[in-house]
Amino acid sequence: VEGEVKKPGLYEFQPGMTAMNACILAGGFDRFAAPNRARIIRKTEDGKTEVIKVNLEDVRDGKKPDIILQPGDRIHIPETYL
Repeated sequence: VEGEVKKPGLYEFQPGMTAMNACILAGGFDRFAAPNRARIIRKTEDGKTEVIKVNLEDVRDGKKPDIILQPGDRIHIPETYL
């Protein structure tokens, strides 16, 4: 988990772990985080990089389902524009 979280770093993958779970493990969102523009960076089986956009504000509010992570996924929480 990288970017605007309180404790960015590597976290051990757990089966069934979601993007929001990983962000909670990383201490939650920092003051200037933009969880509405979160990205999951995933390597595909053919070696390509897939970027999955996820609005973690909508996930938190129950408006959208959370995304189940795969081993090796990276989550990036960008900084707000303000």
